[in-house]
Amino acid sequence: MNVNLEIIFDYYNQKLFNNELPKIPVKFSDDIDCAGICHCDFFMKKMHPKLNLLQNYYVPNTLLIEISSKYKDNYQRIEAILLHEMTHAWFYSYDKPKIGHGKKFRKKIRKLSAKAGFKIPYRYIEEMA
Repeated sequence: MNVNLEIIFDYYNQKLFNNELPKIPVKFSDDIDCAGICHCDFFMKKMHPKLNLLQNYYVPNTLLIEISSKYKDNYQRIEAILLHEMTHAWFYSYDKPKIGHGKKFRKKIRKLSAKAGFKIPYRYIEEMA
């Protein structure tokens, strides 16, 4: 199966994220040991005014999404994994850079799943195996 990840990314960026995500390179990888990953570089930028803590911010144009090559032949999983990673990218760009899979992440995934019409996994171990 020949899958163009950039086209899928652009489609869902428009449909589910209102084109809020920057253009992010997306590729298949044989080198990751999970279903997918969203990479970016972080730097310490400023002190949080109320918490008196340094906040992490991502370096623009360093985002990269990789999807495990073992899913190349499963279009439904590609979509689900890509949307999961796009959600991480959205948080890196607009909310909390290191939010993980916590309550805010799960809430965003539920909303996106409802708009997409299929379940986007919070995590891959339980839901994609």
